[in-house]
Amino acid sequence: YRRMELEYICNHTIKSVPDADQQLWMMMGDFNSISSKDNFFYKKDPSITGFLVHDYILQNTPYVDVIAEKYPGEFKTSCLGNARIDFVYCTQPLYDRIKFADIVRNEYTEPIRDPQKLSNFCRPSDHRPIVVDFDMKKAKKRKK
Repeated sequence: YRRMELEYICNHTIKSVPDADQQLWMMMGDFNSISSKDNFFYKKDPSITGFLVHDYILQNTPYVDVIAEKYPGEFKTSCLGNARIDFVYCTQPLYDRIKFADIVRNEYTEPIRDPQKLSNFCRPSDHRPIVVDFDMKKAKKRKK
């Protein structure tokens, strides 16, 4: 179902725009699904449905997975536990403007469960922030 939702979103946004791969597009958020780009860590059967959302994005859109590309072969969890379900995608022209990108992991961003176990609440959050710094002053390459 999530893959179908993503297909709908992409069909009505980036896939509906001619030359979107040459433009500055971004898609980000909590996708509640894992990526086959991280399967070196998960070691799951490559045919599981859990990979469908990100496989669709990577195979059918011009989006680049920012964290996977910046840190190839390195697994970076984005939430409580060992999973990366929060993603930042952008087109190559926007990716080329990245000065810095990372999932912030420190003592402040480390998810802590409610000590009384009254809820599934975590503080400060059950998701870590992802920071991406773009150089938006970078001149566009002009077509000849």
